[in-house]
Amino acid sequence: MSSYDCIIIGSGIAGLYVSPLLSRKNKRVLLLTKGGLQDANTSYAQGGIAAAIGPDDSPEEHLCDTLRVGALVADLEFCQFHPTAFYCPPAPCFLISEAVRGEGAVLRDGHGRAFMKDMHPMADLAPRDVVARAIKTRMLEEGSEHLYLDATCLPQGRFEQRFPQIWAFCIEHGVDPSRDWIPVAPAAHYLIGGIWTSLWGETTAPGLFACGEAASRGAIISSGRSRQQIELSNLLLLGRLLVKAALARCESRGVHYRIDCPEPAKKPLRLGFCQDRLFARESAESLRALQ
Repeated sequence: MSSYDCIIIGSGIAGLYVSPLLSRKNKRVLLLTKGGLQDANTSYAQGGIAAAIGPDDSPEEHLCDTLRVGALVADLEFCQFHPTAFYCPPAPCFLISEAVRGEGAVLRDGHGRAFMKDMHPMADLAPRDVVARAIKTRMLEEGSEHLYLDATCLPQGRFEQRFPQIWAFCIEHGVDPSRDWIPVAPAAHYLIGGIWTSLWGETTAPGLFACGEAASRGAIISSGRSRQQIELSNLLLLGRLLVKAALARCESRGVHYRIDCPEPAKKPLRLGFCQDRLFARESAESLRALQ
């Protein structure tokens, strides 16, 4: 049986970023992903909650596994919803990017009405939480399980060119976005809470580090930059810190336990952004470490 210094569970951005950093430090790294390479960091890398789609898989199973090894979790009640997930059972949950509406697609109810213009001044380009609530409200009013995203107004070939993965998924499940309305409904998408970690990605389970959506990092307050830009910056920064901590505490290959790496925080650390700056609300010392 092969042995490894580090096992990376998950091939999202966090996993793919951290793995080569460790490998460059001469660590034997095993990267665990889904059943097929086409399932990894592509159509199913949409966030842990949204991607637990196997018939024998569920967020509860992941939570039980985490607790079983002794890792604490925090803020699991905070979960972001994506307004437009493909809804056509038994097809798996698949997120239809909000950029599709940015290209001109329109949300329609079961009667074909473009209802978002009555819900918000920005209509279909309203903030995500507004759109998700509006869709859910209209679904309850109609007693329906989904509404529709109409992208037939886009220029010929635009959808396939701009969103090839979404196009391929829709076609595979019998929906042609160039002539059919896409059935959509809100879906749990982004877990703000997760495994509790220190600023260095250390969990309460010895040897277990967490980064990316798996970790509880707190909410993001944005000013001047998009949420995606800030989240990526946050992810890469914490990924680097995690690698430094993991290397400093590595006990494999005869390396002794080092004491020059900061100890894990004694209480949950809430990270976030304000005015484009990373802050740690409960630890001034941790904030100074980032400056």
